[in-house]
Amino acid sequence: MYLDYKYYNTALRLLQISIESMVNICNHIISRKGFRRPKDLAIPF
Repeated sequence: MYLDYKYYNTALRLLQISIESMVNICNHIISRKGFRRPKDLAIPF
């Protein structure tokens, strides 16, 4: 049972890091292209 929680928490953290990285990449692209900053994190996607 312990291992199930360990794998779940690891997968959850990796998902969080992946989403955060995608947001950062989108923000860099928006900045380089000279677009205005989005008001919401969902707008770049």
